[in-house]
Amino acid sequence: MFAKFKFTLLFAILLVFSLPAFAQENATKESFIKKWEEHIKSLPSTVSFEKTDEENIYTLDTDLFDYNGKIELLNVVISEDIDYYQNYELDDAAKTKGIAEIEFVDAPEKFFHNRYHSKSLWDNNQYLFWIDGQWLTEKDWQTNENTITSVSEDYTTPRKCNLLSRNSVLRVWLPIILLIIFVLALAARTKKCQKEHIAKYDLSLDRQKESIDMVKESLALQKEQNELLKRILEK
Repeated sequence: MFAKFKFTLLFAILLVFSLPAFAQENATKESFIKKWEEHIKSLPSTVSFEKTDEENIYTLDTDLFDYNGKIELLNVVISEDIDYYQNYELDDAAKTKGIAEIEFVDAPEKFFHNRYHSKSLWDNNQYLFWIDGQWLTEKDWQTNENTITSVSEDYTTPRKCNLLSRNSVLRVWLPIILLIIFVLALAARTKKCQKEHIAKYDLSLDRQKESIDMVKESLALQKEQNELLKRILEK
């Protein structure tokens, strides 16, 4: 039983210390591309955006700079060291950022030569930010920051907490369950120790009783011997 208790305690400790690893997913290129595709398709300037059968090739029809043709996703860069100067209200210094590097396959030479501002807007849309385990656009991040600021300024605003969400399960319920397991295991161990002490105490009482009985028998035998000796002497 004590071995099971030690194993349960060790398992609970290891699981608690590993919670951050479970709770926090890693930023991957696959997750970036999925969010990037959704983002580009949802832009107001995008007329159509579809993935082709060719690897990393898409068709793009956009009103941003009057382009209708193929684009190729050359690379995805994910790092905290990527510079982002578009919004100084957001503190992105320690944030993981991702950016898609794109080639406009059907664009003529010097297509963007006189389209500096529209190209700048397009480049800005290639950035995504890894916030709380998910990729966010700048707009989504800004909205999220404004919401947090608004709630923190108005402490009377009730916050909704979904106790069945993945984060709640990992951060709230799992530690509680582990604590219950630990308490039950400790109680079981304590109960076993109490039973062992009681058993040892009962055994000690039985042995004391046996010793007393043996002393009584010895005294009775000695008394008989003394009486026998007395009768012999009287004769």
